Amino acid sequence: MLSKSRTYLIFGAPGSGKGTQGRALGTLPDFFHCACGDVFRSIDTRSSLGKAFMMPT
Repeated sequence: MLSKSRTYLIFGAPGSGKGTQGRALGTLPDFFHCACGDVFRSIDTRSSLGKAFMMPT
């Protein structure tokens, strides 16, 4: 049986504290913090996955 989980998205302008608030929530039990920007920056642009996300030149 699949369990449901709540998902919270934090939106805001650069420098508005999204990362700070996300990291704070990530310290609470049953919360996981995942910053999409960090995930995309960690992708190797030479890999097939990285090439799929590259902007066409």
